[in-house]
Amino acid sequence: MTSKELTRIALSTALIAVGSFITIPLGPVPFTLQTLFVILAGLYLKPAHAALSTFLYMIIGLIGVPIFAGFSGGPQSLASPTFGFIISFIPMAYIISKMAHGSMDNKKIISGIIVGVIVSYLIGLIYLKYGLTKLNGVEVPMKEVLSLGFIPFIIPDAAKILVAIIVYKRTYKYVDNSNNKIESTSYESNTIGNK
Repeated sequence: MTSKELTRIALSTALIAVGSFITIPLGPVPFTLQTLFVILAGLYLKPAHAALSTFLYMIIGLIGVPIFAGFSGGPQSLASPTFGFIISFIPMAYIISKMAHGSMDNKKIISGIIVGVIVSYLIGLIYLKYGLTKLNGVEVPMKEVLSLGFIPFIIPDAAKILVAIIVYKRTYKYVDNSNNKIESTSYESNTIGNK
């Protein structure tokens, strides 16, 4: 692993942390910009590096650095019903990178992001259901779990996905990709947001 790659991993981890500081409470699951930066990590970094950047974010938070939503951190975060979403960032970033890293093809990018986001929701919602059930001492219906951790985020997440794609496609050519092969075919026709 080169120093340039290490720098990109560290920067990605830092941006995910910054994204957690921008928080809007929406019930038990807050709205943050973490997902945006996890998506970008998947697009810019190699699969293993994207997963590592999100893993480091989780570990740094668990050892006590307050980089989770609401400036929280520490091992007690594992007991939070929403911690599953943080865990899900690891496979989410890996999947997006595996399917779309280095590509300028809209279909690959969009499908990679969608699959990654779906996996994130599956893990996060299962953890949320388990956490809320344990916290309340009664079985929480899946309908309620969806109303708390999925439905309010459909539009915001769609917006973050769009922003991530635009940012990536407008900036990839300025990033030194000497170690990565970039698929640049049909750039002008495939670029989202270009006039």
